[in-house]
Amino acid sequence: MSIMQAMLAGSSALNTYSEAMTVIGNNLANANTTAFKSSRATFEDVLIQTVGISGTRAATQVGTGVGLSAIDQNMTQGAFNSTANVIDLSIDGRGFFEVKDPSPGAADSTTTTLPATSSNEDTFYTRAGDFKQDKSGKLVANNGLILQGWELTTDGIPASSQTADVDLSTFETSPPKASGLVDVGVNFNADEVVITDPLHTTYDPNDPASYNNSTTVRVYDSLGKGHNVDLHFKKLEATPATVNTTVGSAVDFSLSDANTDVTFKFTDAAGNVVTADAFNFADAGAQTAFDLTQLTTSGNPIALTAGTSYDISYTTSAGSLTNMVGADGVAEVAGNAWSWHAVASSDELVAGDRGTGTYTAVDLNNARAVDTTGLTAGYETGVLKFDSVGRLLSEGSTPITF
Repeated sequence: MSIMQAMLAGSSALNTYSEAMTVIGNNLANANTTAFKSSRATFEDVLIQTVGISGTRAATQVGTGVGLSAIDQNMTQGAFNSTANVIDLSIDGRGFFEVKDPSPGAADSTTTTLPATSSNEDTFYTRAGDFKQDKSGKLVANNGLILQGWELTTDGIPASSQTADVDLSTFETSPPKASGLVDVGVNFNADEVVITDPLHTTYDPNDPASYNNSTTVRVYDSLGKGHNVDLHFKKLEATPATVNTTVGSAVDFSLSDANTDVTFKFTDAAGNVVTADAFNFADAGAQTAFDLTQLTTSGNPIALTAGTSYDISYTTSAGSLTNMVGADGVAEVAGNAWSWHAVASSDELVAGDRGTGTYTAVDLNNARAVDTTGLTAGYETGVLKFDSVGRLLSEGSTPITF
């Protein structure tokens, strides 16, 4: 092998690694390029030359250098960045934006004039979603190519199998409309502690220590101007069932046998049954205004839902009950319930709706009457109720005016 071949092998490394450095430099140079995908250089061995046979009869081979096998793009999902431009788009996962040349004569002051060799039939694909709106209302890339999409009917069904220019001009003349309904997705921690500090037990929109969690939603007024509304959530302390001892709010009956164990069952209109632990009456005779809070279930205070009518049945260990009359006047807070409040900056409200602090709980100052027709008994406005496995039972929503 000549000295010239040795020098060529060494120079191949210089040339190949200079290409690799160019790839690295290009990655660094495009660190702030929208939707840029980095590349990597892959090397390969150049054809080996056989120069003889060794004593073991194995071929004696000499490498002749290194070459650049491929430059591969890394197409994995990148990070999302928030921007102030509402028409900046990004793709989550695989896929590309489809963009096309503008039709001949469609160029304007905000659209790049394309080379004469291109036509309006040319289609391109890009991951860069930093679009802008041209004078005609169409969404265009920085090079003037127009974003393509499927036009939908009012029912959300594609009007055609062919893509068309994304044109926002039809929305620019739409009159502003005030927000009328807000859907909020939140996740509460069931282990959140109830606020018991006497300085903060009473909810105050200006005291973050008086509520457990908060989130912000964006709403719009009748002029199309946006406003931030904070939602405050406060976990409520579970309280056992209680019954007033006034006439009609307890159960009256007569007992025919002394030392009788009575097991009460309470059944609501939906067929749900609450069975109390057996209760022993030590004295025979009339029992007046028996307080239901004396009953337990599995050793805990009985839990009945406020405002719900129950059919009361019972079994006795001896004798019987007669002339049972009355109703349960139960007031109870479930073990997984939260109150919520809609809060706005006081300086954004009219004088009559403002509170005394920086923030005003609008639902407390200006909530309209709620029509609860058709809602289940026990529906409480401003209270979220969950069952034991975290399913929402009642959202307690109420119309609020600003």
